[in-house]
Amino acid sequence: MISINFGVVSPEETSEAPSKVSSPQMLRSSHAGSGRPVLVLAYLFPPENVVGAARPFRFFRYLPEFGFRPRVITASAQPCALLDIEHVANRAEQAARWSLIGMVNQVTRRFITYYDPFLLWARDAAQVASVLHAQEPFQAIISTSPPVVTHMAAMLIQRRLHIPWIADFRDPLLNNPFNTTSMPVHRWLDKRIEAAIFRHADAVISVTDVVADGWRLRYQCHAPKVRVIWNGYDPADQVKPLPIPPRDYRLLAHIGTFYGGRIPFCVLESLRRLVVAEHVDPRRLRVKFVGCFDQGAWAVSRPLFEEINRVFRIEYQNVHVPRAEAIREMGEADYLLLADNNTANIGYTVPAKVFEYVQMGRPILAITTTDSPVDRILQQSGIPYASVQPDLDVSEFDRRVLAFLQLPNSPVQPSSWFRETFDGRKQTGKLAGILNSTLQGARCGMTEGGLGRAEKTNFERHRSRTAPNEHQSYP
Repeated sequence: MISINFGVVSPEETSEAPSKVSSPQMLRSSHAGSGRPVLVLAYLFPPENVVGAARPFRFFRYLPEFGFRPRVITASAQPCALLDIEHVANRAEQAARWSLIGMVNQVTRRFITYYDPFLLWARDAAQVASVLHAQEPFQAIISTSPPVVTHMAAMLIQRRLHIPWIADFRDPLLNNPFNTTSMPVHRWLDKRIEAAIFRHADAVISVTDVVADGWRLRYQCHAPKVRVIWNGYDPADQVKPLPIPPRDYRLLAHIGTFYGGRIPFCVLESLRRLVVAEHVDPRRLRVKFVGCFDQGAWAVSRPLFEEINRVFRIEYQNVHVPRAEAIREMGEADYLLLADNNTANIGYTVPAKVFEYVQMGRPILAITTTDSPVDRILQQSGIPYASVQPDLDVSEFDRRVLAFLQLPNSPVQPSSWFRETFDGRKQTGKLAGILNSTLQGARCGMTEGGLGRAEKTNFERHRSRTAPNEHQSYP
């Protein structure tokens, strides 16, 4: 642990909830002194109990098996000093509201980087990276977002150190229905930030083929840089179904946060119609929401919940729950509800809970678009499921929901395809392959994601043909 400190960490910054993934302390000894050093910029990282911390932790856990030693710089507070994890506090978050930094932060949040105002963190992280590089030179940089500030930090570091950089996007920056803003300057900045990332990064990773295909169309000259590594599950932290407690009703449960347009109104309205039409006995059905609602989702959801509670029972609390409790609720539900909808009505990414739901093996009711990544994963998962679309004809919507409620609640094993495709160790192996090809390309004077200049020219001439296998994706 180096001695640079950019601020005091308050106790409130450290989550008291159990981590969503295993603790980094468990892996300390296995990482020490082995493999080629690579820098990982992950704003979110365990023990912070958020979904965005899980993917970088899987990379951190398994990269040593493929000959790399990851060193992490994160804004997530650590309970103790660890050899390969550096905590760089976000000074903008810690600053008092009316301090100079606090006021600058408010201005940038409103008028410039509305969702990602932590530019100070990028500079501080780059400074720490330079110190670490002087101690033991990094061979490459991996940055993962959101927030996009990690990629900004990576650009600064790449400019100073002149080493390959891989940018990993868990969510896209442009055409993301959850990045809502009415200010043209925000959209203007988004476009330029994303374009800069594609210019300077040696490889750019998406978590779905839908996003990757959009990138290849938007940045045709950088299309060879685009790769897909799907989200997945950690084979060391698999979850399993639990015995269903004795009760005289069946439980449809949603586990996780509701935000933006990702809310379950269409399913609740369908259940109300089915109850009123006496196709469903309200005494034999209950819906439960485990987790939080953002401010906007809660404002529109609560009145509907109170109204529907007069027809059939809904349970909700709007509180954050620890990981262990969330998994227990998931494991004891008869059916699981998945909300993959949004205001733009597009299917572009995959909620992380899909991979836990499938491991539970019980029927899944998914609100998603036809042929979305979620829909295709569930089709091949081996788990009983039904998908409904918000714009589906009402009678067909109700027919599908009613048929879903008649499915048996006995758990089944996920398919071998699912277990192989979304295994976090194997996905990290694919990242290691990208690292190896990028490093080899840097040594041989190659460009554009490890392609030689002649190969790049040939790729551009035949862009309309089928992409090479390494650029194709799973489902």
